[in-house]
Amino acid sequence: MAKVEHRGGKNLRSRLIYVLTRLFAYPTLRLWPLKGPLALAVPLVDVFCRLIPRPRYVTIERIATPAVRGELMRAKASEPGKGALMYLHGGAFLFCGLASHRRVAARLARLTGLTVLSVDYRHLPKAVLADSLADCLAAYEWLLAEGVESVVLSGDSAGGHLAFATALGAVRAGLPVPAGIAAISPWIDFDDTERLAHPNRSRDPFIPAARLPALTALCLPGEVPIDPLRSPINGALAELPPCLILACATEVLRSDAERMADRLAVAGVPTELQIWDGQVHAFPVLAGFMPQSAQAVDEIAAFTREMVAGTASRSVA
Repeated sequence: MAKVEHRGGKNLRSRLIYVLTRLFAYPTLRLWPLKGPLALAVPLVDVFCRLIPRPRYVTIERIATPAVRGELMRAKASEPGKGALMYLHGGAFLFCGLASHRRVAARLARLTGLTVLSVDYRHLPKAVLADSLADCLAAYEWLLAEGVESVVLSGDSAGGHLAFATALGAVRAGLPVPAGIAAISPWIDFDDTERLAHPNRSRDPFIPAARLPALTALCLPGEVPIDPLRSPINGALAELPPCLILACATEVLRSDAERMADRLAVAGVPTELQIWDGQVHAFPVLAGFMPQSAQAVDEIAAFTREMVAGTASRSVA
């Protein structure tokens, strides 16, 4: 079994976020059309997030090659090294982007002292899962080509899926295995059977579980039945590096996190699962607003530093 830790720490801010999410985000996500003109407006989420002031404690370099798009971040006092973190934003493969997740990526750059590449991968409604995966693997290869020797992959929700899928893709391609994987509320199984039978199906204040099958159909158009290997949880997990998985106590994707952690442990992969009470899906992204979110990002940063340092010591040995 994986190492499981339960974390608490509700406060007024976390309770307020929980209630507001249930009142406003949940019904919006439940009712917003996934096709048609309104679906094309979903990318505006990231456009509005561009109004959020950029963090001043990092330098941000825009990367735009034919194969890789994203932002390269470094703490202003740091120098480029041989380690890096690659961050993959969430958003159900449908919305969000660099702007919505800029502050959490920047915070990780400051806390780790490492270069952080936040990847601007293609996604719905203009692209499908295969395009997202291709962009993430290309970004990983780009970091290696730039001389980075140790890369930790991290992401939330759909980005957690892509972190695991990128690592599995690297193994299949014969590339160096990432140093570690830190996944936040990962959506890593396209089979909804166990997830929809979980008590959290009706307890999650953010994700309407009944919409996940429709999103899966959009990600994998025409694939009926869906190949189980499309889900990282069914991949060749024994080749993966140490993993840290964070999930919320009441979120529907807790099922994914728990089952993935157990399968990784069975495969012999060192894995820690943290279950956080009183928080909402992908809550570390709100690190500037809630102390629990900041604590979770601290955990990811510590894990990242440990994995990068471990790779460096093994290469010296």
